[in-house]
Amino acid sequence: MRAIDVALDKATEKDGYGRLLVGDSWSPSVRVTRKASRRALLRLDSLLKGLAERGHQVDRGDPYRPNVREPAIWVHGEKLTLRIEEKLDSTPHVLTAEERRNQDEPLWYHSRIPKHDHFPCGRLSFRLDNIKYTYKGTKVWSDSKVRSLDGRLGIVILGMETAAQAVKEHRIEQERLEREREAEQRRRARKHNLSVYSKWLADDLERMVNDRIRANRIREFLQAFKAKLPSEARDTKTAEWISAVAEFADCLDPLSKPERMARPIEMSDDELAEFVERLEKHP
Repeated sequence: MRAIDVALDKATEKDGYGRLLVGDSWSPSVRVTRKASRRALLRLDSLLKGLAERGHQVDRGDPYRPNVREPAIWVHGEKLTLRIEEKLDSTPHVLTAEERRNQDEPLWYHSRIPKHDHFPCGRLSFRLDNIKYTYKGTKVWSDSKVRSLDGRLGIVILGMETAAQAVKEHRIEQERLEREREAEQRRRARKHNLSVYSKWLADDLERMVNDRIRANRIREFLQAFKAKLPSEARDTKTAEWISAVAEFADCLDPLSKPERMARPIEMSDDELAEFVERLEKHP
């Protein structure tokens, strides 16, 4: 409470109805007039004490850190955002001097004149913010003209517990759906990667067979060459060429180093994904 109390004392920003704003300007934690601020703080203090007594975690904020003004509330392990607002009442709009002067203007001008004037009426409301739209329970508790919030804080706490349980169930369900989605993505990715890898294995085997056939054809050709080569033509240049061709055939022949031929049949998802990624980068 100290954090909001200090923030209200120092607050200068107001909305269009003269209510002080504490917190983000687009979504303030507190929106009350100076006159209603004391009662709002007392009601909030009672509410936070009641939540703490029921075992819920309440962080009342840090008065010396301007960006941490609103209390953080965890109910059933779920963080709830509570807004406090002084409600508006209305009276029939009283024409301004300018509006009275322009009464003979076209209809479009009169459509811009409000029918009511709104003003802060002193009645307070507690509102839970950031609750999923699917939650159909109560999210706002307010003073009415015949019934005050002062004696209904227990109902507010029970309502917050119900909302928090719904938030928790929704979060758990979303996490379950996310796990299922990720599992389905992994299943599809593995199916795709296995298909790519299986094709690569077949192509790789065919390449090795063809390399073996080419190597043997080169060796056969080399044997035939040596058989036809006259003895007087067997010079150093020819011997070097024969040696280079034989070495090339050995390099081409996968059976020259059979320990390198075997490929893994089973791989993990990560190994498959990494292999396919390298293959796509370097076909």
